[in-house]
This record gives sequence, C-alpha cells and structure tokens, in this order.
Amino acid sequence: MTRTLLLLPVQLVNKADPTVRDGGNDTPIQLVTSGSVTSLDSIAWIAASDTTQSQVVTGVYPPRMPELVASSGSIPGLTYCWKLQVIFHDRNGNPHRDFDTGCSYNTNSSPSAVPQDTVTIPATSSSADPNNVSGWHQITDGSPWKIYQNPDWTAAVSQGFFGGDAVLSLKILDSSGNTVTPEQDYKFRIEGENPDPTACKAYIKYMSGYYWWAYAIAKHETKFDGGREYYNEFLDSGSKSSKQKPGKQGRPDWNNDGSKQSPVNGSGGYGLFQLTYAAGESNFIMPRNWIWNWQANTNQGISDINDKYSQAATWVGSQQARTTTLTPNSLLK
Repeated sequence: MTRTLLLLPVQLVNKADPTVRDGGNDTPIQLVTSGSVTSLDSIAWIAASDTTQSQVVTGVYPPRMPELVASSGSIPGLTYCWKLQVIFHDRNGNPHRDFDTGCSYNTNSSPSAVPQDTVTIPATSSSADPNNVSGWHQITDGSPWKIYQNPDWTAAVSQGFFGGDAVLSLKILDSSGNTVTPEQDYKFRIEGENPDPTACKAYIKYMSGYYWWAYAIAKHETKFDGGREYYNEFLDSGSKSSKQKPGKQGRPDWNNDGSKQSPVNGSGGYGLFQLTYAAGESNFIMPRNWIWNWQANTNQGISDINDKYSQAATWVGSQQARTTTLTPNSLLK
C-alpha cells in the first residue's frame, strides 16, 4: 500500500493561462525533485497580458500572477497536506533582501540584517487559511488545492507581485494522523513574461501624459537585456545572451549600477525604468511589485520623472526669484 502511494502523481498547472503560451489552455508545470530548475517547462509565468481583465488603454491589459492548482490522486480516508514557499534569489544565487517590504535598517546595517523576501502558503504568521494545520493546508477529500484562491496567496499578491524559486511540498496522513508518505518537495520557478513592445509603449505613453517621451527612457534602459531588442522587464526566454543561461529565463532585469547590492550601497536598477534607490532615500526598500509587475514599474518610473521635474522647476523658480531681487549695486559687490 505504501509503495503504491509513493507513486501517486503530483501535478501542478497554471490555470487558463491567457497568454499565447499553450493557446490559452491550462499549462502543466514540470516539477523537479532534485538538481537545478533550468527547463522552461518548469516555469509558472507571470502573464504580461491578461485578456480576461479589462483593458487599461486600447489593446493593453494588466499582467497576472499565475493561477496555480496542485493535485495528487484521490484515495478515501487520507489527508493531503500541502504547502508552498517562494524565495527570490538574485542573479548570484543569494536570497534577495533589499526590497522586502516592512524591513527597516540604517546605513550601518549589514545585508544579513535585512530579512529575505519569502512568501509561504499557508502564511507562517497570521494565516487566514481555514485549512491551515501546523503550517500545512490540509485536504481530506482528495480534491485539488487551488493555491491561487487561498486567502494567504491573495493577501500576498495584494501586497505586490512576487516570483523566484518555488517549492511545492506534500505529505499524506491516514485517518489517525499517522504519516503514510513523508514530505516530498517539488521544485519549480515563478518568473515574468515581458510585455508586447507595442502594448508596452502604448501603456507608457498613456500613463506619462505630459512626459510623452518617457517611453524612450524605458526603451533605452533595457535594450538588448536578455536578448530581446527593447522593453525588457525580465530576461527574455529563448535568448542567446550571456545573461540568458538556463535557469535565468524570466528573472527580473537587474543591473548593478555600481552598487554592491547591500543596504549601504543601494539597490541596483530594476525593470523597464531601471528603478534605483540608494541608502538614505525614503524608498530604498524596493517594493516587490516594481520588480515583478511591468506596469507598476512604469507607474513608479513616471512618478520619479515627475519628482525630478518638480525639483528642477522649484530650483529654476528660486533662481528667477533671486535674480529679480538683485540690484545694480549688489551686482558690483
């Protein structure tokens, strides 16, 4: 009996992916039990364009987190215990820390003092999951676990899109609560899909208004990053770029910008507008939504442009006021 249960198929799908991948059908995710996750088939994609939602501007739809559903057989009298953990590791394989919302530190803090960005379903604290038992989502009827409808998942998404290295875990208990099959971990990745260039440009121009030329900034900042010509929020899949190594596809487009990726030296640049913050700036902790949601990155980029413009206008105004108060005698001093 135990031998049979160990062979129960564990499946993970991305529900009704609205992108061109697999023609809009449910997309199976290839799970990995050992080694590195390098195959494109092992990626649950953050869709760049969700055609099931309303258009933001003509021809432009908002992005969407993957809608994950896990399943593993259905045998009466057994309890299926699931959990999911997602950690974003940087390009060097280190847990990323400098954008984790809610962290606080000063310029003398070490990188290790800032918690890494980890999403756990059920949540490790203040879980809203009604089926959470000791950190596991328990299902007694063998039905699939609709992760994307779990209240802890929706709460995490509401705080901002997220991605990275994911582990789906399963253990099975009998009716007495005894372990029938021990915990087994299945690895995959959650990564981002780049927006269509035409749609991306249209969205930037729509959102920028007065700053109609803002699209040129995004176009320049991420040109050829990951192999695609322009508008790379993420390293593009299928590229031959040196940055496009197996296991890197769909990772956030990040550039060092001279920093060392620590609280002391700044965050480096992320996404379409290469958002970069340095130690001491109020927004130094990079919100995950700016990294994983190309429209959120655009919105913040335009906000930054407006801030810079306002600062420049204030400076010009102060200089003009200073000039009008000067008298000929004061100019001779």
